[in-house]
Amino acid sequence: MFPSCLERHRGSAIDPIRCYNPVRRVEASTPPIAVEEPDISTPRYLGHTALILEDNFIIGLAFKVQLEDMGFAVIGPASTLDDARGLLKSQTPTVALLDINLGHQSSNGLAQELLASGVPVVFVTGYDTARGVDPTLAAVPCVRKPVDPTLLRRALDRALGL
Repeated sequence: MFPSCLERHRGSAIDPIRCYNPVRRVEASTPPIAVEEPDISTPRYLGHTALILEDNFIIGLAFKVQLEDMGFAVIGPASTLDDARGLLKSQTPTVALLDINLGHQSSNGLAQELLASGVPVVFVTGYDTARGVDPTLAAVPCVRKPVDPTLLRRALDRALGL
């Protein structure tokens, strides 16, 4: 016989557990477990600027809103390497958020240029791994799309040394 829902979830952090069974509905509560999560709504990056390079327009706009909500002034989003380099002629970011795969191009070269000039980089990718990243850039923080705000914040902190 299958274990009841309560037996399967006993001791878990779900509060309250609502278990349904074809005959009756059972509710049970376990004490909540305190989990300290960072407050991602606080604009902690005021005074920082971020370059966004993302070939998908909608995703680029989503990154722009997300970074602005964190307090960044945003440069871009740029959708091509040429667009990004054009933006960099007039402004220098304090960090760059770069999509690794830009269709038939890679952002590896731009990442190396930015790092050489002292601008930290965070890669974003739609793949399970940082596929396509030059081995010399293996230490660059990388987050997977769709990007979890907490993971993005951790990657930005790591890149900026915060």
